[in-house]
Amino acid sequence: MPLVPSARRRALATLLPLALAAPLAAQDTTRAGRDTVQIQEFEVKGVRQLDFLRNVTTVPVDRIPLKLLGRVGQPELSQILNFALPSLQSVTQSQTDGNDHVDFAQVRGLGADQVLVLVNGKRRHQSALLHLGDNIGQGTTGVDLNSIPAAAIERVEFLRDGAAAQYGSDAIAGVINIVLKSGAEGGTLGTLSGITSRGDGASYRVDGNYGLRVGTRGFVNLSAEFRHRNPTNRVGRWNGNVYFGNLFNFGDFGPNGEYNSQAEYDADVARIAARGFDRDNVQRIGDSRLTNTSLWLNSALPVGDSSEAYAFGGLTFRRGEATAFYRFPADLDVSNLALFPDGYLPFINTNIGDQALTAGIRSTRRGWTFDVSNTFGANRIGFVLTNTINPSLRDQTPTNFDAGALRYQQNVTRVEATKRWTPRGLASATLAVGSEVRVERYRIQAGEEASWKNYATGPGDTTANGLTFASGSQGFPGFQPRTEVDRTRTNAGAYLDGEVAFDRTFTVGLAGRYEDYSDFGDRATGKVAARWRPTERVTLRGSFNTGFRAPSLPQTYSNRVSTIFVGNRETVVGLFNNISPVVRALGVAPLRPERSSNWSAGFLVQPAGRLTLSADGYLIRVNDRIVASGVLGRDADPAIDGALAAFPDIQSVQFFSNAIDTRTIGLDLQASYPIVLGEAVLTVAGTANFNKTEIRGAIRRPTGIGDADLFNPQERSWIENALPRSKVGLSARYERGGLAAFARTTRFGAVESINLFGPNETVPAGLVTDLNVAYTFKSGVTVAVGGNNVFDKLPPVQDYANSYFGIFKYSRVAPYGIRGASFYGSVSVGL
Repeated sequence: MPLVPSARRRALATLLPLALAAPLAAQDTTRAGRDTVQIQEFEVKGVRQLDFLRNVTTVPVDRIPLKLLGRVGQPELSQILNFALPSLQSVTQSQTDGNDHVDFAQVRGLGADQVLVLVNGKRRHQSALLHLGDNIGQGTTGVDLNSIPAAAIERVEFLRDGAAAQYGSDAIAGVINIVLKSGAEGGTLGTLSGITSRGDGASYRVDGNYGLRVGTRGFVNLSAEFRHRNPTNRVGRWNGNVYFGNLFNFGDFGPNGEYNSQAEYDADVARIAARGFDRDNVQRIGDSRLTNTSLWLNSALPVGDSSEAYAFGGLTFRRGEATAFYRFPADLDVSNLALFPDGYLPFINTNIGDQALTAGIRSTRRGWTFDVSNTFGANRIGFVLTNTINPSLRDQTPTNFDAGALRYQQNVTRVEATKRWTPRGLASATLAVGSEVRVERYRIQAGEEASWKNYATGPGDTTANGLTFASGSQGFPGFQPRTEVDRTRTNAGAYLDGEVAFDRTFTVGLAGRYEDYSDFGDRATGKVAARWRPTERVTLRGSFNTGFRAPSLPQTYSNRVSTIFVGNRETVVGLFNNISPVVRALGVAPLRPERSSNWSAGFLVQPAGRLTLSADGYLIRVNDRIVASGVLGRDADPAIDGALAAFPDIQSVQFFSNAIDTRTIGLDLQASYPIVLGEAVLTVAGTANFNKTEIRGAIRRPTGIGDADLFNPQERSWIENALPRSKVGLSARYERGGLAAFARTTRFGAVESINLFGPNETVPAGLVTDLNVAYTFKSGVTVAVGGNNVFDKLPPVQDYANSYFGIFKYSRVAPYGIRGASFYGSVSVGL
C-alpha cells in the first residue's frame, strides 16, 4: 500500500496503518530544497506512526527519491541503491551461471537473505535462484530488485535496524521498502543510452509512467520499461594476445590425450585466431547480455466515504545470455570436431519471469483503520543452453538444450488494524495489531534427457584417447529427474506493535511477534526502542531487538549435480538437500532458524542552520547461521565415500547446515548541508558505513565426517572478507532554475581474496566518481549527460595463479566491479 498518497488523499491517509511511513513533505520551502531531499536529510520516523516531522524517530530510516537518483545513469535498481546507500553492497557477477543475471543486495555486511524487502509495505517474494559456486553471496537467496522498474518507483525507504518483531523472518539487517508512484495526473516518457569507454556494454532504456484520476479520490498509475544491455568483456590476456585459457587439462601435457606440449597448444590457439575468432568468440568475462521488459500498476479506488480498494504489482520478463568456459578441440571428452572443429563457447541463456499482485481494502471505523490484503508473487528461471553439445551423443548431439527450471511462489494473506489517539496525560499513542498467513512453494524441474544424461554404453565406450565422455550439456548440465523438488510450507504469525509519545521529547516503542512454521516449529521475537530529544536540535535514539531467519526453501530442499572447479581442479559435485539420506548419513542435523540479537544506538544533531549530522552504531549477533559447506571430496573422509556409494558418478558432496555464529559491528555516519546561493541551492552531503563481520567460536561439524575440512579458508572469506568493511560517499548537487548538476565520489574499502591454489590477494580501496548535468526546458523536456566511474577505476590485475589460467584478469570480489568507465545521455519529457 502506498506510504505517501497524493495530496488529495492525505485526509484519508492520516488514518491508514502505514509501515515505514514517511513525512508528507520536506521542510525546505524552495523548489530546489524540496527536490534535494535525499538519503542525507534523514527523513526518518517511527515504525507505524503516520504524520511525523523530521528527526522524531526511534530508529533511523533513509529516504531516497528515485526521481533524483534515476537521472544518474545507473539503469538498474540494485546499482542505484549500491551507490546511494552506504551500508548496501551489490556486485555484478560473471561466470556464475544464473547469478550472472540476478544481482542480490547485501546490507551491513550480512547476507542477501538477511534483509527484508517490501513493496508499498507488503512482503516481496524472493527469487527462485540459490547462489552457489565460487562467488559472493554463496549459499543465499534474495529478492531480485532489478525486476522492479525505476520508472514505477517514487522512492525507496531503508529502515536501518532489525525489525523481525514487526515484519517477520529475514528482517535481521534491516528493511527496504519500495514505494510505488501514485501520481494521478500525467506522467513522464524517457530514454537513456550509454556505452563503456572500451566501446562495449552498449545499453539503452525506454520507460514511461502515466497516472489517471478515477473519481475524486481514486487513481490508476501505470509504468512500463524496456531495457537492453550488451555484454562487456574483460578477459585476461597473455603476451599481448588473447589468452584463451584451456581450463580443461591445460598444462597436463603427456600421454592422456590432451595437448602433448606447449607448442601444440600454441598452434591450436593460433589456428583458431587465424580463422577470425576474436576474444568475444572464444571467452567472455564481464557483464552478461540482458533484455528486460516490465509493466507495473499501482492503483486505489474509493469505496464509500471511509474505505478504499487498492491493487498494485507487475510483470517482468528478462532474457539473459552468459557464457561458460571455452571448450578447446583437443579436449576430446568435451569436444565434437565434426560440429566444432575449432572448439566452442557454450552460452547459458536464462528466461526469467516474475509476477506479483497485491489486492486489498482499507476501511476506517471508530478511530480504527483496518487493512485486509492478499499478496501473490512468483519467480521462474528457465535455463536454455545453446552453441554447445552433449559429448556422449557424438554426432547425434543437438546444440541447444532445455536444462530445466527453478520456480518459487509465495502467497501472503494479511489482516491488520491500527489506531492512533491522544490519551490523557500523553502526547500520542499508536497501536497496531495484525496477523498473516504465508504459503511458499519451491520447485526444481528437470531438463530434457539429453541435457543431463551420459549416453556412453559402458567402460569401453570412450573417446579415441581413452577418456570418459563428459555428461550432459556442456557449460550447464541440466537438472536431473533424481534432483527434482516440489515442496510447500505454511507460516502463520501475529504481532502487536505500540508506540507512546509521553511528550514532545520522549517516545518509547514496543513490539512482539509470534510465528509458527509447518516445517520447523515456532519462534517469538521482540523489540524495544526509544527516542529522547533534549533540545529541538538534538535527538538520541536506541533499540534492542531479537530476530530470526527461517531457512529458505531452496536452502532446505535444493538438489543439484554439476561440474565445478575447486581452485583449478574439475570435480562433479552433488549438492544434497537437508533431508537426503546422504546428508543424514554424514550426521548433518535438520536445519533450524537463525537467531539474532541487535543492539543499536545513535544521535542526530543540527548544530547550526541547515547542517544535519547523525551517527548510528550497531551490534548484530547471528547464531546458528545457515551456510553452504565446502566441496568435500570422497577422499576427505571414508564416511563421505560410503555415503556416496549409490552415486558412482559424483566425486564430491556439498550441503547446508547451521555451522557458524557471527558477530557484526558497525557504524553509519551521515551529514547534509544545503546552502542557498541566491536563486540557487547547493546541497553537500556525506555518508559512510564501517562494519566488520567475523565468525565467532568453533565451527559446528556434523558428527559423521571426522576431520574433513567443512569450511575452508575460502568459504570463510565469503563471510568475513568478500564485502568491503567501509564505504564512504561524498556528493554535491547544484540547482538553479532548470539547471541541475550532480557529482558523487564513492570510496569502497579494500577486500581480501582468499585462494586455495595461489597467493591470497587484497583488492585495494578504490574511488568511483559519477558526474551528471541536466537541464529542464520550459516545455518540460529534460536533457542530461553524464558518466559513471568517469576516471575508469578498475582493480589491479590479479596474480596469474588466481586467474583461472589467465582468464580472470581482475578479481571477482572487486566491490566496484570490472566494468570501468561508462558514459550516457538521456532525454525525458513530461506528459
